[in-house]
Amino acid sequence: MKSINNSATKDVVIYAHYCTYTNLRGEVKPQPSIETQLEYCRKFAKRNNLNVVGEYFGESHSHSRSSPQYIKMMEEQETTQFQSIVVYSLGSLYIEKSKYTKGLDCMFHSEVLKKLNISLLPVKSGYQTS
Repeated sequence: MKSINNSATKDVVIYAHYCTYTNLRGEVKPQPSIETQLEYCRKFAKRNNLNVVGEYFGESHSHSRSSPQYIKMMEEQETTQFQSIVVYSLGSLYIEKSKYTKGLDCMFHSEVLKKLNISLLPVKSGYQTS
């Protein structure tokens, strides 16, 4: 896992989402449990001096439903003013579809977050959006 270069402390939230998906070979691939994802995200935040102001999680077996926690997180962004979302992997967040993504796929989801000045900090890949 990579660390981010960050001199100022950022307010962040952690979002974990458990879902199974089927890959192109037809194999069912579950993500790590919500608790495991939260543990990795907490360690990442601590290591990078990030101030965790909330934790949210959801579970589904369909990519077409948003978790109530995801919707709550996006609604609370207006009052908590977090700057980033720490996720286990980009897939943890991109599968969510709601009024915030207007049902669009993951390419457009990052544009929605960009308009809100929210970056993604995925633990698994080390890739970040700004």
